[in-house]
Amino acid sequence: MNQKKLARFEEEKQNPNYINFSKNWNKKLDCDFFTTIRNVEKASYYQLRVKEKFEVRVNRKRYCDAILKDATVIKFNEVKTPELFVIDTGEMNYMDLFRKFKLGDTFTLLLFERVD
Repeated sequence: MNQKKLARFEEEKQNPNYINFSKNWNKKLDCDFFTTIRNVEKASYYQLRVKEKFEVRVNRKRYCDAILKDATVIKFNEVKTPELFVIDTGEMNYMDLFRKFKLGDTFTLLLFERVD
């Protein structure tokens, strides 16, 4: 395990209910409710934590607190309104972004409510 993954593992052990963003995509973290699209591999982790409070971080720095309201596993081709992806990311070329983050055909859509 490389140093970066080891540090992240240790951090998650100490505070399992946090979610990190590389940036505040489309300023969504400033809204009362926001979504995020995550790799399906951690779906069960999030599904077990619905209704729990999370510390939201941007580049590993605390940004706000939010309650996880829902964690849904969904396939890209099942999304009826792909505009969701544009709103979520702030990018018209959202598929390029998803490829960069190595998302497959299925993902986990998380819905949060900001509480602070």
